[in-house]
Amino acid sequence: MSLPKLYRSLQQLPDKILDRFTLFLQSPIHNSHEETTQLWLALQTTAPEYDLPDEALFKLAFPDKNYKNARLRVLRNYLLEKLERFLIFTELEKDKLLQNRLLRRSMNQNRLDSIGKKAWAPITGPVYWDLDLTLEAFHLAQNELMTFVRESNRELSHDLGAVVSPLDSYYLITRLKYLCALADPMTRQEPLLEDETVKQVCALYKSNLKSSQPLASMYFHLLQLFLGKKPKMNMQRLKSLLLAHDERLDPHESLNLYTYWFNYLNYRNRSGDAHAMAEIFALYKQMIELEVLFEEGSFAANHFRNIVLVAARLKEFEWGHSFLEKYHSRIQNPWRKGVYANCNAYLLFAEGRYAEAKRQMQDIEFHDPEYKISYQMLFIRIYYETNDISGIEDMKNALKIFLYRNKQITQTARSSANNFARFALRLFHLQGLKAPKEQANKVLKAMEECPQLRDRKWLYGKAQILIDA
Repeated sequence: MSLPKLYRSLQQLPDKILDRFTLFLQSPIHNSHEETTQLWLALQTTAPEYDLPDEALFKLAFPDKNYKNARLRVLRNYLLEKLERFLIFTELEKDKLLQNRLLRRSMNQNRLDSIGKKAWAPITGPVYWDLDLTLEAFHLAQNELMTFVRESNRELSHDLGAVVSPLDSYYLITRLKYLCALADPMTRQEPLLEDETVKQVCALYKSNLKSSQPLASMYFHLLQLFLGKKPKMNMQRLKSLLLAHDERLDPHESLNLYTYWFNYLNYRNRSGDAHAMAEIFALYKQMIELEVLFEEGSFAANHFRNIVLVAARLKEFEWGHSFLEKYHSRIQNPWRKGVYANCNAYLLFAEGRYAEAKRQMQDIEFHDPEYKISYQMLFIRIYYETNDISGIEDMKNALKIFLYRNKQITQTARSSANNFARFALRLFHLQGLKAPKEQANKVLKAMEECPQLRDRKWLYGKAQILIDA
């Protein structure tokens, strides 16, 4: 039985956010319902699982009251509503531009004095560094124009032409971002990517705005990369722009651009480009140095694991272990211990230190089905390398049962993991043949025709060893 949405949400939030939520609930401005606060304080004692049975939780929160399931559901829904309001509040705290806009709206509605020129302070010059600033410049100018029209005796503090310029920029950058999303080689939407639209947007960029729009230039060169036009030149210009303007880019915009860049390199790697993996590694190093991958000071577990996997594939073992020790403390709990053990085990496996890798894997905690799958697949690879047929068969069956029972896993993920285990076992059995070449070629062809397959390169490598034997 799945946990209520409230509990699933609480499991995902870091401790420092939950501590602030406690203060939020205890504020009479945000919450005047004492029973909701009592329920939250009781729930905190069940963290991080939040799996205490309903009746036990009710008794813990309200020891002097008789258990009422309906009442608990109402309070739980109310607490979820307060959590959602708190998350809105925390996002609003970070968004100074939206605060400014809401303040202007309130002042206009209440006929208070305008913020005036101070509102333009964060937006100077013709350069718009991110989409939010660009749109904000338009809202500011539009707001002042409407005030001027409504109250004609007021002096206009900004050139009316400012209404048009940011709107043009907003249109251009939005269109470029939309085309990049369609052209992203990892998720390409060919039917929606119309040639005429691409030509129109690129012509607009080249004719009017390229000199004063670094953000537009970044997306333009990214789009050219995705379309396969002058890759070396556009890659170099994208790199130069990102490095030159990194400090002024909005963090979310920066992450968006680097993610697209990574997708481009990943597509090249999957297409067989021998140099792409080294470029991915260099890009990861750059993203670490610039702290692009950090979210409020924390390392996202999936990024952390991918970096270690790339280092292992390039045999950058010393760098990988150094990175692991330096940054694993910045992974959020409850994933930290499991991610560290998983990554360390993979590095040790890639070095051929199989016994040490198996010991590390005993410490893995599974807060995500992906780590359980990764754990079982890595064990299959270790058993393959150490010639343990019973180990492979047992782990293949265990993986199959786990994938069948866990309904959170997509059908694609389920098929690709099962296919990996199936082909690994077939290749292992071929090792006992005197002349495995013919059979290995058949397995290799079957793998190449299999659309859903994990760790394809490792399997191909094992098949090629048998073919060359």
